[in-house]
Amino acid sequence: MTTINNIEDLARILETQPHWVATLRTLLLSEELLALPETVANLTAAVQELQEGQARLVEGQARLTDAVQELRDAVQELREGYARLTAAVQELQEGQARLTAAVQELQEGQARLTAAVQELREGQARLTDAVQELREGHASLVEGHARLVEGQARLEARQDRLEANQARMETTLGYLVGSDLEARLHRRVRSLLSQQIGLRQSFLIQSTLVDANSDFYNDVTQAYESGLITPAQEQRISETDLILHAQRRADDAQVWVAAEAANRLDESDINRVRDTADALTIIYGEEAIPVVIGYRIDEPDRERAEAAGVLVITIRPVFPP
Repeated sequence: MTTINNIEDLARILETQPHWVATLRTLLLSEELLALPETVANLTAAVQELQEGQARLVEGQARLTDAVQELRDAVQELREGYARLTAAVQELQEGQARLTAAVQELQEGQARLTAAVQELREGQARLTDAVQELREGHASLVEGHARLVEGQARLEARQDRLEANQARMETTLGYLVGSDLEARLHRRVRSLLSQQIGLRQSFLIQSTLVDANSDFYNDVTQAYESGLITPAQEQRISETDLILHAQRRADDAQVWVAAEAANRLDESDINRVRDTADALTIIYGEEAIPVVIGYRIDEPDRERAEAAGVLVITIRPVFPP
């Protein structure tokens, strides 16, 4: 028989008799303690299920959060769409008002057109009557046109004769005006140039009314024959309207004056007198002053004369040129 003196002896016996452990556990532990391992296992399984459920809950909450955000976005879109729809409705209402006004205008215009059509019908009737009257008058117009053509031919022939007479009168008037100017200059040229340029002891060497001084003619001929001036310059001197030789008061210098006279002074007069003055300077080695004298000159030609160093003198005509 085995004797148990202490706990160590009991432990050795239980190690050799494992079936005693279950019996001893039943004797020592209550039913609650015996059921504790199963309870713990059940609790562990429950906790595992809770953890899994919590994970599913977290996942579901995340999906719910996304759904809520989507719902918020949808609500925002609905609000914006509602605002756009409200604006569109407002535009439609305004457009409807404009269409209503336009329809009103069209109705009024239709009434006016109806009245106008009636007036046109009445006018057409009047036009029909007028066309008949025109047809009746056309024959008389054709006859009158023939008479007018004949009268026009007679008028054109008379106009041609008048134009020819006018041309002859203008030519005669130009000749008379030019002759008057040349005669007036021949009488007054020395006093006129003395006032304008400041000359004294001036001598008229050549003019359209007086042949050239013989000594002057010989000087020009000799200059041409010696090659001092060209044939064109000799010709230009002989065709110059007025040539004077004088003393200038300001410095007592001997100067030549070449002058061209015309009713209306132009660029050709300026160029001719400039060429004459240049040729006289070549022949005599003295200053030659170019002058143009006439009744009128256009402003562009006056500017050309100033640029060429040509003096412009305008005088009042006895009668309008």
